[in-house]
This record gives sequence, structure tokens and C-alpha cells, in this order.
Amino acid sequence: MHLQLGDIWMYTDSKGRVSSARRKIIKDLLINDLGSEEILNKQLDVLSDCHRYIKDSTKKEEGTVRADALFGELLEQCNGDLSKRDCPKACASERSVRTEELWRLKNMWTLKEIAKEKAKQYGVNYDIKDSMYYKTDGVHRSASEYEMQQGVKQKSKELDAGKEKLAKEKKKFEEYKKEEKKKLDKRDKEVSDAEDKNILTKLELRGKEKKLAKDKTKFEKDKKASLQQINNSVINFRK
Repeated sequence: MHLQLGDIWMYTDSKGRVSSARRKIIKDLLINDLGSEEILNKQLDVLSDCHRYIKDSTKKEEGTVRADALFGELLEQCNGDLSKRDCPKACASERSVRTEELWRLKNMWTLKEIAKEKAKQYGVNYDIKDSMYYKTDGVHRSASEYEMQQGVKQKSKELDAGKEKLAKEKKKFEEYKKEEKKKLDKRDKEVSDAEDKNILTKLELRGKEKKLAKDKTKFEKDKKASLQQINNSVINFRK
């Protein structure tokens, strides 16, 4: 993204001659914006120091905080006043290089604020924290080396995705096994309960059969006794 300011990078010198002077015009605009060349030089020194710190400590490893993001945090912490921050002075050539970078940063920060304001108007959650980190290790490679590195990264991503998919499928299978075991346990219990009920029914029938047989035997015995008693009564009556 670029903030379209419509500036023309041309400069008219004291003799009226016109020439391209992009960096001088940027420097003049920054001085006008910040208030003095002293404040500008201090910011350029701190920005250079941030680059030096990143280069010496993290080696621009992928995923580490970028130098410009670190500079932005320092500016925010001191509310834009870096006068009290102790850091080594950058040489003139480095200040000159960092001048254009500082200009780009201020343009990007302005764009960010505009984007955030627009996003707020439309109810969108706008977050740029991900852009605070290096996406590469900053090492220049040939086309073949770059393609090879990208291929390795892609294979690594595919492998990770495959592992994640396998883990999900394994979890799903374990859940399926649990559900099936529950169903089998429930079925076994129902069969067991039915068998127990059937056994009880058979025992009850056998008990009833035994009782009927016993009652029949008693009835036959009582019947025989009654007939004997009747016979005896008839015999006695005849006498």
C-alpha cells in the first residue's frame, strides 16, 4: 500500500535550477512535520539503533519482531518524544538511508489509522499485529534455492496437515469405538436380562407343576380315603 500524496520530487536551488531531489524534499517535509532537524536526527538515530539491535540479537529470524515495529513501539511508549532515549548517533550516510525509511513508516502509520477508522465505521475488527514480524529470515537466495526452500516448507505444511487430519480421524475412531461398545454393552445387558427373565419364568412354571402334582396326589389320596370311608359305612349299615 502507498499513501498517494501527489508530491513531485523536484527541487529548485538558489540559482533557479530544477533537479530531482527526492531525499532532500522528504527530509524537509519530515523536519516540518516534527518541528526541527534535531528531533528528526534523534528519530533516525533510534531507528538505526533498532536495526542494529535486530541484526545483532535475532539475526532477522522468521517470526521475530521487525525493526520498524520495534521503533514504532518505542515511539508509542514515549509519546513521540525520543529526546531522553540513550543510543549511539548514526553516521550521516546511515541517517540519509533511514530518512526514506522513516518517511515510508509515517506514511504506513497514517494509512493504518485511516484503515482502522474506516474499519470501525463498518464494524470490522482490523488487526495488523501479524505484520509486526518477519516473514522470512532476510537471507537472499537464488531462484533454485528459493524454490527448494518453498518446496520444503510446503511439504512440511502438508505433513503437519496430514498429522492433524490423522489425529482427528483417530479421535473420531476412538469416539466411534466407545459408542459401539456402549451399544454392545446395552445389547448384552438386554439379552442377559431376557435370559434371566426366561430362567425365572421356567422356574416359576416348574414350581407350579410341582404344586399341581402335589395337589393331585393329595386329591387322589383324599378321594381314596373318602371312598374307603363310604364303603365302610355301607358295610356297617347292612349289618
